[in-house]
Amino acid sequence: MANISVTYTFSNGSTADATEVNTNFTDIINGTSDGTKDFSISALTCAGTATLNGAVNLGNSTSDDITITGRIASDIDPKTAASNTLGDATQTWQALYIDNTTTDGGAIYFGGGSTEYIKASADGTNLEFGGFTSLLVPDGSPAAPSIYSSTGTSDTGISMGTADQVHISTAGVENVEFGSSEVVFNDTQANIDFRVEGDGDAHLIFADASEDRVGIGTSTPASPYKLSVDGGRILCNDSVGSNVQVIVQEAGTQGITIGIKSVSAAPTGFMYLRAQDANAVYMFIDNSDVLRLGTFAQIGTAAGTIVGTQTSDERLKTNIRDLDIGLKEVLGLRPIRYTLEGKEEIGFGAQTTMASIPEAVYNTEAPLDNDDPDTTSDKLAMDYVRIIPALVSAIKELDSRLKLVEG
Repeated sequence: MANISVTYTFSNGSTADATEVNTNFTDIINGTSDGTKDFSISALTCAGTATLNGAVNLGNSTSDDITITGRIASDIDPKTAASNTLGDATQTWQALYIDNTTTDGGAIYFGGGSTEYIKASADGTNLEFGGFTSLLVPDGSPAAPSIYSSTGTSDTGISMGTADQVHISTAGVENVEFGSSEVVFNDTQANIDFRVEGDGDAHLIFADASEDRVGIGTSTPASPYKLSVDGGRILCNDSVGSNVQVIVQEAGTQGITIGIKSVSAAPTGFMYLRAQDANAVYMFIDNSDVLRLGTFAQIGTAAGTIVGTQTSDERLKTNIRDLDIGLKEVLGLRPIRYTLEGKEEIGFGAQTTMASIPEAVYNTEAPLDNDDPDTTSDKLAMDYVRIIPALVSAIKELDSRLKLVEG
C-alpha cells in the first residue's frame, strides 16, 4: 500500500508535508534543549520528564493559569534578590506549611542571613524569634487587646493604647495598668477584687472592691472599717528614730494621734496619745515606763501632772534616810496662775521648780512642738507627787521652830 501524502497548512498560509514538519519540529526541540532558540507553545502535555533550559516563560499575562499537580523537588530562588514577591496585595496565598522535622518545626529567615528568623520548635508548641531587638504589635485597647490567646476570647489580653502604658484586661475590662510612674489596679473602678497570697495565707492582702475595704489575713473585711486585720499584728517602724505616728481622723482635723518615739537612754521609749487638732497629750508612757494620765493640756506640757500610785512598800526599798529637802526648798517654789491652750490654770513652772526640787522635774524627750518632731528643745514636765515629801519635810521643820519659840 502506498504511503499517504499529507500536506499541513499553517496559519501564515505556508504549507509543508509530514517529513518537513517532523524535521522542523526536531530542530525546534533540539534548539530549545541547548538554549539556542526560544519556543512558545499554547498547550503542551508531557507524559514523561521535560527539561527546559535557558529563559523559560510560563504564561504571558495574568489571565494565564499555570497548574502544577506534581511536586517541586528543588530550591526556588529569585533571579534578582529583593525584587520578587510571592503573591501581592490583591492575590494572596491562603496558607504556608513549613516543617523541618530533623531540627525544628520550620523557619523563615530575613535579611539574607541566618541571624534574624522566626522558627517553630520541633514539636510545634513554641515559636522562637532570633536576632530581632523588638516586637512591634498594634496598640489595641482593653476592649480589643492586640495580644490575646487563640483559645480564649479576643477581649482578654494585653494592649498598649497609651504612650508608656501597658494594659491587662479580661472580658474587655482593664484589670492592671502599668505606667512609667505607677501601677494601677482596677483603674476603671469596676467590681474586681484584688488578692495577694502569702506562703500560707490565701488572703495576705485582700481588697474588696464592692465594699471598698481592705483586709489583711481575711477575705471579708469588717464593716464599717476601711482596714481589717485578722490573726496578726501591725508594725510601724521608723529606722531614723523620729516620731512614728498612727493617726485616726475623721473629715477635717478631728481625731487622735498615737505616737511612739525611740529614746536611746531607755529600753522602751515612750508612747503618747493626743488630740489631732491640738498639742495636748492625754496619756503617755515616759522613758521610765511610767504611765501618766492627765486632762487637756496637762500632760507633756510645762504644767504636766502625774496621777496614780507609786510603790511604797519599804521592803522593796534600800538606803532609806531622812529627806534633806525642807522649808528652804519649798519657799523657793513659785506657785503661778497662767493660761495654756486657751485655759486658765494654776500650778508651777518646771524650770523654776527645777532650781529648788529637781527631783520633781523630768525631761519627756518629746519635741516642744508636737507638730514639728524635729524640734531640738525637749519638753519638760513635772511629777507633782514628788513635791509632797518636800511639803511634809517643810511642815515638820516649821513645827520644830514653833516648839522652840513656844519654849
